[in-house]
Amino acid sequence: MLRLLKKESVHTYNSFNVLVLSVVTLLLISPLFSLLKGISTSITFLLFTISIFLNFNRKERFLKYYLVLVCYYIFISIVLTVFHQEASFMLLPFFFLTSVYFVLVSSNNDIAKFVDVSTNIIFLITIGAFFGFFYAFFFGQPTFVFKNPNGLENQVFLTTMTNSRWGNFIRPSGIYDEPGALSFFICGICYIRHLLNFDKKRTRLILFLGLITFSVAHVIYLAFHLISDTKFKINISLLKKSFYFIFILLSIYFILLFTGTWEWISLVFFGRFQSENSGLFPGDNRSMYFFNALDYISQHPLNILFGESMKTNFDNISFDYGVVGSNPLMPILSFGVLISLPYYLILFLLFISIIKGRKYFASIGFALVLFQREFFLVVSYSMIFILLFRILYINLINEKKGINSIWN
Repeated sequence: MLRLLKKESVHTYNSFNVLVLSVVTLLLISPLFSLLKGISTSITFLLFTISIFLNFNRKERFLKYYLVLVCYYIFISIVLTVFHQEASFMLLPFFFLTSVYFVLVSSNNDIAKFVDVSTNIIFLITIGAFFGFFYAFFFGQPTFVFKNPNGLENQVFLTTMTNSRWGNFIRPSGIYDEPGALSFFICGICYIRHLLNFDKKRTRLILFLGLITFSVAHVIYLAFHLISDTKFKINISLLKKSFYFIFILLSIYFILLFTGTWEWISLVFFGRFQSENSGLFPGDNRSMYFFNALDYISQHPLNILFGESMKTNFDNISFDYGVVGSNPLMPILSFGVLISLPYYLILFLLFISIIKGRKYFASIGFALVLFQREFFLVVSYSMIFILLFRILYINLINEKKGINSIWN
């Protein structure tokens, strides 16, 4: 662990900016903060106010562009407020706009230091997920229980939370509301580390630890990531490591088999990859959501511009059209294309980056993750979106100019 927690080589940085990036990106989304209603918004607003005060005299051109972006979103929010007769649309872009500001005022060194700090935070959260997983397996009962903001029950098993449990078997979610959220932040931090050329061994270790979430999306990203950063070079050392790795896997398999645990893992994890008669995987519970959303939008074309009312009960939509959430069309269906443009711009940048070579193959994997995590207006998620956009954009521009990495 000590080796994993070593610091990356980062030069002078602004400690406040690093603190803001770390807290807003990894902590405020936790349902632990939701126990105090509105606390995430209050903390974000406080940090935003302090950051504006500290950067008040800065004259960079990007701050003028930021004001243009703010004016654009105020205008669109007013249009949606008038159209739907709901003032809540005025607050819709709050977390997105504050995230843009936090990233804009941060230097490259600030961001590099943040990635170093966030690596350690997400590592500790994932280790906690492992301890909680085995605690649940051997002792079975949660330490305590509380409700998420969405009303679902969240059970705490010593060092992890979960809303996914079968007897003594859980899919741990760390400090987040569901296992997929923990997987998202692990993949997000590891993808950013990949773009910054940070230590590959640490990145891979965290990604493999993230398999404890039993997330199909995590496996998919891991596969793209390994293809992206692995040099396929066969040597004796590699063969020895492969032999030891296979031996360890077989040992774990037989232990699980004889203890009766393998049946649970086969059902919950590997069963999610078995093809059904529909041609879909049981773990692929979102492919049809896209077509359901497309069907709904085709019947309600005004959604393309104005989205849905904040008061819309999506359970009613799901009753008539099937589940429509967690897919790339959800931003348009919910808010309209004018607010949702950044989400699709980021997806476009991820896919177009593949032309720069195998290193950016991981971009495809993370784009697939974003297909089902389209929450670019949500606290913490918005920071991952904006951070990866800045880093990926700078990388692509510098490669076009033939400039080496500026991050380390």
